[in-house]
Amino acid sequence: MAVLITCKPDYEKTLIREIVFCHLRLQEKGRGWILAQENEQALPKPHDVPLAELCFGCNVLENPISVCATSVNSLAEKIAD
Repeated sequence: MAVLITCKPDYEKTLIREIVFCHLRLQEKGRGWILAQENEQALPKPHDVPLAELCFGCNVLENPISVCATSVNSLAEKIAD
């Protein structure tokens, strides 16, 4: 499962350290966001943190998809589909 998590700009490093407790590993990052992937090798521990309780994460989107287009009209059409 992939997870897109937004945060305040410049808090990405802190959020990356925090996602380890949710059994996630970093896949990609940018200013104000990270894309994480489930870490299948991690074993559950009693102090695991649910995604909803991340301290530095503002928004969490599970299984995000990328939508790209060359114009606004074609982007709106792709989003509607």
